[in-house]
Amino acid sequence: MRFLTYLAVVFFAVAGCVPLVSAEQDKGRAPWTDSCRHYRSARHFVSESTLYCYRQPGRKACQSQAQKYFERCGFAGDFQKMSARMGARMLLVLALSSVRSVHHIDL
Repeated sequence: MRFLTYLAVVFFAVAGCVPLVSAEQDKGRAPWTDSCRHYRSARHFVSESTLYCYRQPGRKACQSQAQKYFERCGFAGDFQKMSARMGARMLLVLALSSVRSVHHIDL
């Protein structure tokens, strides 16, 4: 029980770090089609571009295009580190959400 409480705390902490894509935004549109002013911060752009690129078949090409846009907009920070961290958070949220369904199994 203590372990599940710990996982729940970690899940909500991580879920707060991963901004959700707004409902009004077209999910099929590349993040770099918007102006640089559209993004509140570098982290906001990285989260949207990482989420977009995970849904694309050519993820590496997508990430390189996102990095070029990141540099062109003059965002502060290291794009590679930020996107790797964001991708790890997304995978952690996915893994933790699948744990919840296993909790209801009678052993």
